[in-house]
Amino acid sequence: MSWHRLQQKTIKVQEQLTLLQQQKQAIERQVALLNPNTICPDMLEERVRNVLNFARTDEIVIFEDKK
Repeated sequence: MSWHRLQQKTIKVQEQLTLLQQQKQAIERQVALLNPNTICPDMLEERVRNVLNFARTDEIVIFEDKK
């Protein structure tokens, strides 16, 4: 009985680990795009707009609720 519970817990932890590794890879990709040596202009503009709350006068901004 204990062995079965331990196996189930191991499976859950493995699933969590896989999810966290995927999230880490996504964050690492975003960070790489912000690297000063290889900065992506689109990523920079997105961050500037987000952090500074910047938009052009001829643009319509739609905010997405990220729940």
